[in-house]
Amino acid sequence: MPLRCEIVTQDRRLFEGPADMVVAPGSEGLMGILPHHAPLLSTLDYGLLTVRYQGEEEVFTIAGGDAGYADMRYTFGTGVRLGTPVGPVRFDYGWKLRGAKATEPDVSSRQGTFHFSLGQAF
Repeated sequence: MPLRCEIVTQDRRLFEGPADMVVAPGSEGLMGILPHHAPLLSTLDYGLLTVRYQGEEEVFTIAGGDAGYADMRYTFGTGVRLGTPVGPVRFDYGWKLRGAKATEPDVSSRQGTFHFSLGQAF
């Protein structure tokens, strides 16, 4: 199942459509985003952003910006954050309050999701 891709400038939408993969110049190097990718928020660098879908490619020249990917829905959660010598450790659980609409893909679990992280969120 493809991901939904939108490329938006300050004044207009350049692209909106499905993608099998998006390759973008992140500030730390090239990054590839596939369907069901973990939630992501990153800054972009100058370069080429490529949208691939069913063997075809559409390429855009970008001059920085922000990139994000999330399959977020209405949720409620709770968690614990502990300070350790190696950095903060987080344990979270989120309950789904609303399922996907009929036109949206639902890739999340039916009831909720457990998350664990080591280090800062970003």
